[in-house]
Amino acid sequence: MRRYFPLLIVAAALVCAGCGGSAQVSLEQLAESQQTYAGRRVLTRGIVRHERDPDGSDYFVLSDARGRIVGLEPAASARRYEGRRVQVTGLFEIQPGFGRVIHIAAIAPASGAGG
Repeated sequence: MRRYFPLLIVAAALVCAGCGGSAQVSLEQLAESQQTYAGRRVLTRGIVRHERDPDGSDYFVLSDARGRIVGLEPAASARRYEGRRVQVTGLFEIQPGFGRVIHIAAIAPASGAGG
């Protein structure tokens, strides 16, 4: 095991380097500078809201007090937090025909003010 220890250290360092962290941003920042954050992992807060398309399909968004929104995918991860203030981490992207979306990596109840 001792001879593999250096390899384990290198592997752990590479994994951590790839994490890169998440940019902590507000929904306002995502709305105003969406191209800056496209393709990046972000951390943001807001209220999970349930929406319905005219075709009857359901989806969930994260919203702030000023009405700025970002879609949340997958819906199954967001559904249980409907109406609650949460903190979301995930990959941010701009989807043609829909708009701003966060692909949820982690979602949990948020504490404190802001967002």
